[in-house]
Amino acid sequence: MWARPKPGFQVEVEDDGPEEVEVEFRSRDHESRIRAFWKSGTPWHEVREGD
Repeated sequence: MWARPKPGFQVEVEDDGPEEVEVEFRSRDHESRIRAFWKSGTPWHEVREGD
């Protein structure tokens, strides 16, 4: 799998599965973390935004 950041952002795959996937996008001014996982047979996600 892969993740493609917007210009000005770097990407780092923190966890590449198979149980969960966590990706971090960073720029000088902003950070976004996205976590996708299964919970009781249903896909879930969490998004954290910060400076």
